[in-house]
This record gives sequence, C-alpha cells and structure tokens, in this order.
Amino acid sequence: DAQGTIRELDRPLGLRRLFAHGRNLRLNGERIVLRGASCGQLEPSQLAEARAAETAILTPYPDSNVFDAAANTGVFLIVDATEKSGDPISIFLGLSWQPAAALVLLTREQIASDRARAARRMNLLLAQYVKADDRITEAVAAAADVIAVELAEGDRPPVWMAKVAKPVIAIRRRRVYADLYEARAACDRLQAELAPEFN
Repeated sequence: DAQGTIRELDRPLGLRRLFAHGRNLRLNGERIVLRGASCGQLEPSQLAEARAAETAILTPYPDSNVFDAAANTGVFLIVDATEKSGDPISIFLGLSWQPAAALVLLTREQIASDRARAARRMNLLLAQYVKADDRITEAVAAAADVIAVELAEGDRPPVWMAKVAKPVIAIRRRRVYADLYEARAACDRLQAELAPEFN
C-alpha cells in the first residue's frame, strides 16, 4: 500500500489437469467421463449440490464468484462461450487461470480464428460446439480438442464422430429437472443410450 506495508494472503491451491487423450478425457492421467447439467443462471449455492451429485455444470460464461465457488467445491464447469463477444484471446485470458474451467465451448468460427490458434498455448481444452444436423466433418473439427454435439430427443451423434480420435460430449437440453441428482441420472441414461459407440 502507500505506506510500504506488505500484506500476505494465504489461500489453498489445488491444480487438476484435465486433458484429451485419444477418444478419452483424462484427469491427472486417469480416464474420466463428465456427466453434467446445463444451468443458465448458475448460483454459487448450487455448486455444493453439484459436487454431491458428481455433476459437472454447463453454463454461459459465469462471474468470478461462481468460478471461485466451483474451484472451492471441486466442480468442473463447461463454459459455453459461443455467445460471448470479443477477441478469443480476451475470452481465454479470463479462463486460463480458473481451475474449475474444464472445457470451453466455441463455435466453428471462434475456434478456427487465427487469434484462437494463438491462444491455444493457454492450456485450455477447446470444444467445438455443433448441432447433430450441422454439416460438419472430421476435417472441419480438427482444430478442437473435444467435439460437443447438441442432440434433440432420440438423435445420435453423426457416425464420423464415433471414429474421430477425440472425446465427444453429447448435450441434450430443453428438459427441466427437479434437482441435479435427477439431471445426473438423465446423463447416465443418455450415456447408456449412446453406447457402445460413444462413452
């Protein structure tokens, strides 16, 4: 401060390394399957329930209070940045030091930009968001670490996604669940429905 006083802040820090390895996501070297719920307006108070339900949260770009609460409770956030305007580097800078930010969902245009390629060194997993009926090919999705496909009820991901050497995350929205435990159970049902091609 102005008087030259040095203040120290002690804060516990835990780093988890989530990365894509072939068709799997790995956490600290071990295979992991993310199951989650989509929350439009995520409140920090919901994260304790998410932790108890072993549920990741898909959310639009949250504020710092949500990031802090997610980091403190150990909940992974899948950050939907598809509607976030601005330079990709500014988006990535805001996420690169957030340990709870497991994945960043981006549009085809965002992920293919020169600025996004330059930002890849920030150690963020980038997921290309597609809809099942989009005419996206494996070559188009090459810039992403993960493919995130939105499915309507009864849809399956396109066949090429079962063969691509990347993790695929299936998103099925438009249902409202009583709580995150019910949403987690729906994820388990979706995973069983898409097996064995997708896990």
